[in-house]
Amino acid sequence: MFTPLCKIGVTERKEKQFNTKDIYSVEELAEFLPIGYRDYTKITEIKNLNEGEWVSVYGEVVKKLETSRIYSVIIKDSNNDTLRINWFGGNYHYDNIELNSKYVFCGKISSYGFISKELCMNTPEAYSYLSDVCRIMPRYSAIKGMSKEYLAMKVRLALEYLEENPGPIDEDREEMARKFNLIDRLSALKEMHSPESRESYKKAKTRFNFDVLYDFYTDLLKMEESIVLQTPIKLKNFKVMDQFIKELPFKLTKGQSEALDKLKGRLINCERVNGLLLGDVGSGKTIIAVSLAVGFCENKYQVAMLSPTQVLANQNYETMKKYLEPLGFNVALITAGMKTRERRLLLKDVCDGAVDILVGTHAVLSDNVKFNNIGLTIIDEEHRFGVLQKEAMYKKISEGVNNLSMSATPIPRSLALSIYGNSVDVFIVDTMPEGRMPVKTKQIDSLEESYNLMVYEIKRGRQCYVICPLIEDSEAEGFSDVDSVNSTYEKMSEYFKSNPNIKIDKISGRMKDKEVDDAIKRFLNKETDILISTTIVEVGVNVPNASVIVINSADRFGLAQLHQLRGRVGRGKYQSYCLLVSDKDKERLNILCKTTNGFEIADEDLKLRGAGKLTGISQTGYSSEIMTIMRCPKLAFAIKNGLKNKLKNNSEIIA
Repeated sequence: MFTPLCKIGVTERKEKQFNTKDIYSVEELAEFLPIGYRDYTKITEIKNLNEGEWVSVYGEVVKKLETSRIYSVIIKDSNNDTLRINWFGGNYHYDNIELNSKYVFCGKISSYGFISKELCMNTPEAYSYLSDVCRIMPRYSAIKGMSKEYLAMKVRLALEYLEENPGPIDEDREEMARKFNLIDRLSALKEMHSPESRESYKKAKTRFNFDVLYDFYTDLLKMEESIVLQTPIKLKNFKVMDQFIKELPFKLTKGQSEALDKLKGRLINCERVNGLLLGDVGSGKTIIAVSLAVGFCENKYQVAMLSPTQVLANQNYETMKKYLEPLGFNVALITAGMKTRERRLLLKDVCDGAVDILVGTHAVLSDNVKFNNIGLTIIDEEHRFGVLQKEAMYKKISEGVNNLSMSATPIPRSLALSIYGNSVDVFIVDTMPEGRMPVKTKQIDSLEESYNLMVYEIKRGRQCYVICPLIEDSEAEGFSDVDSVNSTYEKMSEYFKSNPNIKIDKISGRMKDKEVDDAIKRFLNKETDILISTTIVEVGVNVPNASVIVINSADRFGLAQLHQLRGRVGRGKYQSYCLLVSDKDKERLNILCKTTNGFEIADEDLKLRGAGKLTGISQTGYSSEIMTIMRCPKLAFAIKNGLKNKLKNNSEIIA
């Protein structure tokens, strides 16, 4: 049940702005949580200010100044100390501030002046009353064209609407939450948007962790219930598959061979496969999936391969096509942007059995995609799919179709088994292909230190990635010193003017799929030398010629995600390099410099995070569910057991 945004007075123009953040309803707006907080519970006296701090100051406006699109006011506090407040390019706040009135200004302390530096505050938030600001304030991801004040007001109205118009309640969920002494979901939402204290925030966060884990284990136990141990799908022949493996231009590793042998053994005995293939970056999971697909195709069964992004779907399509079309099997790609006639013809071929392997994003699971004789689904990065897509997957599983999910996030074996239990067979590939040179990893303090290595490698015919955590520069707390894709592109374009033969390109998640795909193709075809990107290239981009990856503001990423990003290089025969740009968090980043083994990194990551530590779950490299289980193992165990007992009791009542 979703309530349209117009119910809280959102205009059509503003609704389109909300849509850019996938907010289409009042409920989704209420769930648009802050990305961080600013602690403005205390007023700081001007004499105690330090550059770089985020503070709130209170004072009387004694002067207003305008100079070439810089709008400034001078404030004086109770000690008669003064501070300059500046706004650039716009005068909205400036016009609303009255001379001789008192205000609270909240922002970051900077400095100005070349000879004698003086402190100032740039582009702050301004409040008329102390009661409006002396609290922990939320910090939201910016929505283009929307002011912070408007967003905050509509979030407040969304919460008020839900309080007055509560939707249907999941009684089972709430009953378990009460047993654990947790607050209700709406109270947790209100607290997340406007924390009263650190303790109350922790209670709200625990409730959110509970909901993540409750959904995860509900899905998992549903899957266990629907699992068919035996399957009518019979694979009698493996001659083509065995010959295919024999003729590969490389020898399978021990881990690859063991995983394939186990999978093959189960299929021969008509035991249904529901497997999770866990492998380190570059361990060769894809060739296992390809080999398995060959086995199904030679036995006249169709294969569906799902990918979470179009970039990854395109990559998987090219890989499948490269290996299977020479064997006489037909590989097709389904995309959301296909023309109606083209899509209709493809769906007919799939239904008639003319397509052996269908590759795509969640479009593969659409109701209008009817397979003639499907035997296997291959799911890349399963945790990235949503609830509806998972339900469609479970439906196929309940029909006895074999399933192999793949993950490039190394999770320690014991943890993987405890998470998935009996519902999934876990296959771990922990050996790397022979002859592959480990990526040399080094910490550097600035992006400029990487330029010489990039020029050296480009002159040798290689290519480079530069990764940034943001698309555009941000004035938000904690991000003002982080270089974005756009600013890095401008900076590097200026620097490499002296090397006009070096071509630079950029991509981000805000670009259209085709624009991203075209830029990656240019990079793959060696038309560009340096690709500046967000983490959109974390999975699914395979450019063996790339030998350098520079990760800007590396301290902003989790170890697992840094390891994933590092895996974009070292995929060919060339020595490759990963440069971690940061002058912070050096001890943690040094773990990546010491080892290239993803499972060792995962173990270190667990030790560093500690059980139950309340930290953010974004940009960790793990799915939110896995990260929450790693952080809250006791809560996860209690929820899993509670749901199991409830299912058992229900089945006994039915019996």
